[in-house]
Amino acid sequence: MAASGKLASFRLPPLPTIGEVIKLYNLRAEKQLSQNFLLDMRLIDKIVRQAGSLRDAHVCEVGPGPGGLTRSILNAGAADLLVVEKDSRFIPGLKLLSEAAPDRLRIVHGDILTYRMDRGFPSNVTKPWEEDPPNLHIIGNLPFSVSTPLIIKWLENMANRTGPFAFGRTRLTLTFQKEVAERLTASTSSRQRSRLSIMAQYLCTVHSCFTIPGRAFVPKPKNAVPRGTSSRAGRGDDARGGRGPHPAPYRALHPPHQGVSGRLRLPLRPRSRSLCLRVQRGAEAEAPR
Repeated sequence: MAASGKLASFRLPPLPTIGEVIKLYNLRAEKQLSQNFLLDMRLIDKIVRQAGSLRDAHVCEVGPGPGGLTRSILNAGAADLLVVEKDSRFIPGLKLLSEAAPDRLRIVHGDILTYRMDRGFPSNVTKPWEEDPPNLHIIGNLPFSVSTPLIIKWLENMANRTGPFAFGRTRLTLTFQKEVAERLTASTSSRQRSRLSIMAQYLCTVHSCFTIPGRAFVPKPKNAVPRGTSSRAGRGDDARGGRGPHPAPYRALHPPHQGVSGRLRLPLRPRSRSLCLRVQRGAEAEAPR
């Protein structure tokens, strides 16, 4: 009973629902930003549970939007939550949450693709790469427009142990558009196998957690047939040069400003998939077979 009472102290005070916040601030999902709101708190809590225990953890949430995941992360006991939001329309609603969770929620109005996350947390969070991961998590319901370039950036950070991985083997729990998730988890025999599959599985252990149905999003994503083309990474000697602790480097597999699969042009499908990425211990980790 004492334990449950202690956990109850993490709960936020009564607040407007996410739907009420959207109405209060006249928020609409912007098509050009690939925004789709997830309002079902049961699904949101399910995403957050995939990260494991967040009690007293440091967390960075990517693109909090109206704040559904933000609430769930705070209720899970995170001691320090940093949210990075590019769209200024969502800042007032996030400030409302910040007032409800004093000294626990920090808001950065900026672009996650350029934000220096290695400066976002105290140095005492750091753990040696060979030891257990730091008590630091990255969590996000990623819009399609940013998901691929962002995961590519983080894979480069992993290889060089920079950015959020300057603190150690930071864990990631993310939702991706279905086609991107299939590439991240594709086996060697799969037609979805691509450069993204090779890089992600070389540097991380990737787990597909569950699929979120399209009807859970507002507005519901449109169904469409993917139009992307896939090109696989070569296995020549030049695929092993470059900097960083890993012998199969980011730059050899993926030039910085090109699509992961040649030219990646995938429209939204009505499902997103929740994934957990756990970073490998180091250069001695074997490449995926």
